[in-house]
This record gives sequence, C-alpha cells and structure tokens, in this order.
Amino acid sequence: MENESGTWGSVRDYSPAAQKLFDGPVPPDVLKAMGKQAGASATWQEAFGPEAEVNFHAWAVATYVGKVAAAGKAVYPLPLYANAALRDPIKPGAPGSYEAGGPTDNVIPIWKVAAPAIDIVSPDIYMNDPVAYLKVLELYHRDDNALFVPETSSSSSVARFFFSALGLQAIGFSPFGLDYSNRPSVPAPAPAAAPAGAPAAAPAPMDQFDPTAQNYRLIAPMMREIARLNFEASSRPSRKKRASLRAPSPSGNGTPRSPTDPGGAVARRRIIRSPPDGPWWPNLPTTSFWWPATPAASISGLPPRTSAANSCASTRGLTKTASSSSFAF
Repeated sequence: MENESGTWGSVRDYSPAAQKLFDGPVPPDVLKAMGKQAGASATWQEAFGPEAEVNFHAWAVATYVGKVAAAGKAVYPLPLYANAALRDPIKPGAPGSYEAGGPTDNVIPIWKVAAPAIDIVSPDIYMNDPVAYLKVLELYHRDDNALFVPETSSSSSVARFFFSALGLQAIGFSPFGLDYSNRPSVPAPAPAAAPAGAPAAAPAPMDQFDPTAQNYRLIAPMMREIARLNFEASSRPSRKKRASLRAPSPSGNGTPRSPTDPGGAVARRRIIRSPPDGPWWPNLPTTSFWWPATPAASISGLPPRTSAANSCASTRGLTKTASSSSFAF
C-alpha cells in the first residue's frame, strides 16, 4: 500500500488544518501504543517533545493509508503490507534526516494502531553493513508483525542475509531488480579450461545473481517444512529466549550455539561458511541462520545439517527473474 509513503524535506504538514490537529490532544490509542499515559489530554508536543512532529506525521499518513487499505479490503480482502524507506537503525539521526511519515522503526506502534487494516509493515533494506542489516531485521520482527522483506539489494554481498531473515521466521525475502541489468539475461557459455598457471577467468555475466539463485535452490525443496517449523516456533512463548541466543558465534565450525538450551528444544543456530570453491560468492564472511531443532531425519526433504554448506555450494540457477524476485513461504 502506497509504496514507501512519507515525505522528504519536510517533517510534517504545516497547513492550518494540520497545525490545528498538531496543537490538539494526541489520540489515546497512540499514547498507549507509544508507552505514554493513556487518557491524558496532552498535545503532540507535550507528549513527545523532539519526536512530536515525526510522530504526528506518522499518525496522519498511517491514518490515510489505513483508510485506503480498509476500503480495498472491503472489496477484496487480501493481506496488505506497507513498506518503509528506512532510517539508519544504529544512528538514526534527528527527525528530518530520514523520510518522515512512513513505517520507520520508531513509529511502528503508531502505524499499528492508526492503520489496523495493514497486516504487516515491512522494511526495504538497501544496506551492506551486517550490523545495520541484522538490526533492521530484528526491529521489524515483532510479536505483532511478521517479518517480510519486500525489497532488498540484489547484490551478491546481500544474499547471505536471506538466512538471517529466514531464521527470524520471515515469510518472504525479495531481492529487487534481478532483471534490471545491462548484462546478458542468460549466462555466457562456459569458457574452455585455462592452461595450468593461467590467471583465473573473469566472473560470468550472471555471477552477480548466483548467491540469490543458490539460496532459492537450496531452500525450495524444503520450504513447506521450514514454513511450518517457523510458524510453530513463532507460536511458542519463547521469543525472548531465542533472541538471547542471537549473539554472533565466535567460530564458524558448524556447531550449535545454544548456551541456555544445549538440547535444542527451541532452536539451534547453524553456521555456514561462504563456499570457498569459486568466484561466484567472493570474500563473504561466515554467515548464520536459525534452524528449528527438530531432527533432520524426521523432516521430509530436509538435508542433513552437516551438508548444508555443501548443498549451498553445489546448487545453481535462478528460479525466476522479475523486478522483485521473491522467495515467500
């Protein structure tokens, strides 16, 4: 709904009509959602101080988008989401330094109460820094919000975060613009074997997409099982416990990291090294994802955990090519 709604260059609407609302009381449900004392007749400025304008604008935009969503659902009740142009999740900056009004992480509670017809608020993630990327995933993975990444970079360096999203029960992950390339749309023929001692061949035209292709090829045979297991895991009252286990692993040796639950009743984090055998996924550090602790042998189609890296290294090929090629469960 309303792609990346909000405004750049102005924190809010300053028209007389908007100013009157801004000087009036904050709706009680907004106060409650933002952890303020509900029922108080505080103005936006009194209630939120320096965040008043951006919170007010989020409420105004979300209210409008929510009404459009409700009208659409009255005709055709499909699930709906609103996507956000993000602020920096680590150093967000002052209001005005990012797009105001949309469902940025600081105003998700406002969007939830102002636009109940929107089922999911989702991040469009165009970041390469692992700390920032993983923080965004955590911010949009909430008990009241399924994690869905409707846009993210199609860069080979970003494909690894597919597994991080999957480990947070993501319901979809969509690298953007896989067909927006000035490179050929099909791989070039395989080059002839180079003589001994010759320099390595240049990457093939589609090598930039190989990590995404391999992610999909790896997961596709077991996507229903993963969807079921992730749903069951997200239904348990143990999210805080799982969150406590998401600290980066000190090693990439493939062993579970579950210090408070070594038996793995909740989940195990599996460590997968970037495959070393080729230029298609160069120079990527160890990546990780959460794997439900059900024994592999009991899940139809699930490869043994110890062979996951090899499976990733040996699968190739795009499952689809579109403006936003998504993997949804």
